[in-house]
Amino acid sequence: MATHLPRLAEWELYLGQGAGDRPVTLSLRDDSPHIAVSAGSGAGKSVLAEPVAVQVLARGGRVVILDRKGSHSWALGLAGVDYCAKPAQMHDALVRLTVSPMSETPWLCTRRKTGTADPACWSSARS
Repeated sequence: MATHLPRLAEWELYLGQGAGDRPVTLSLRDDSPHIAVSAGSGAGKSVLAEPVAVQVLARGGRVVILDRKGSHSWALGLAGVDYCAKPAQMHDALVRLTVSPMSETPWLCTRRKTGTADPACWSSARS
């Protein structure tokens, strides 16, 4: 992944290698500023989510993880991550997204001016 990131535009995410060993990317500008993944159990949703989140964080963005099963404990306590495992935490995090100012780059919704985690969200998720 590290070899591909410097070649990407700010709005592109590296997803992996495809046919012919070509990089597969997602454009948050050309495709959509949002990412939703729906698949059955064991299809790789969590495997895909981690590198996407890491790329957003590496670029100074913010990530909200709604993790009812606790699959993303790697994100607990990371700056820029709202980690929510309980329904009330998920609700509060989503409400905060609707009232918080977004970045100066409107097509990249995950970026905000502040990169601090919300301890109220992720700290109670551990208990």
